Amino acid sequence: RDAPFCPACGTRTELRHAGWSRHCPRCGREHFPRTDPAVIVLLSSATDPDRILLGANAAWGGGRYSCFAGFAEAGESLEDAVAREILEEAGVRLQDVQYRGSQVWPYPRSLMLGFRARILDDTEVRPDGEEIVEVRWFDREQIGAALRGEDAVQLPGTSSIARRLIEDWYGGAA
Repeated sequence: RDAPFCPACGTRTELRHAGWSRHCPRCGREHFPRTDPAVIVLLSSATDPDRILLGANAAWGGGRYSCFAGFAEAGESLEDAVAREILEEAGVRLQDVQYRGSQVWPYPRSLMLGFRARILDDTEVRPDGEEIVEVRWFDREQIGAALRGEDAVQLPGTSSIARRLIEDWYGGAA
């Protein structure tokens, strides 16, 4: 929808691969829509590996918590994006940042790159007050209850990488 014409010859392009590419019938070029890298991070406590920190976004209303996420900026490494986003949203510095996997996320044309990290100092935790209105510690028992639907806390949907990061942590995946 954002780029219906071939930038080389101006001909209207055709969708291919369920919208992941566009083909120009005149010059034969294949065009690929821009995909923006975004990082998403599950944070564990500096002192207790059985506690994770999740945040509530201002746009979600109450009771919904997830991992922290944001877009990588032009020229920024993914590791730097992780450190910057977490410092901005939760006020903490990190250690032991580990890549865990990725997920295509069509809204808005993103590739979500999942990480786990450990907070350097649990006492630094604070929400930014704009995008993240609340941060909250959860232990394995609380996360288990939420995953089973036995708690009022809402976690990310089952098709999201955020949910996979939480479930992997809950299940003890290294």
